[in-house]
Amino acid sequence: MRLDYLTVGYWGDVRLLHLQARSMAKYLDPDSVRSLVVVNNDPSPERLAAYFQSDILPEYRHLAGRVRFVPSEDLLPATPDTKGYWRQQALKLLGYKITRVSPSSPSTPRTS
Repeated sequence: MRLDYLTVGYWGDVRLLHLQARSMAKYLDPDSVRSLVVVNNDPSPERLAAYFQSDILPEYRHLAGRVRFVPSEDLLPATPDTKGYWRQQALKLLGYKITRVSPSSPSTPRTS
């Protein structure tokens, strides 16, 4: 089964985004990854986008070609009442719109 992984980040998460990129490059089985989606939820999205491209994306190494850096507005329009923590949670829930699970082979649902 190939999976999409989704992360919502902002400038305050930069150190964690570095760590996540290095960890995914080191520990994820490349055959299990369809895409790695990073949603840019920073109030100054241009700054994070530029930094991500130049400093974080290379840390995904062999997985870098599967990374999609997505503006948060692609999932949820920016409004004064949708910011911060609550916006981040909503973006995680709305991530289903841009991710999916791709079975590598047919499977039978489990029954208990």
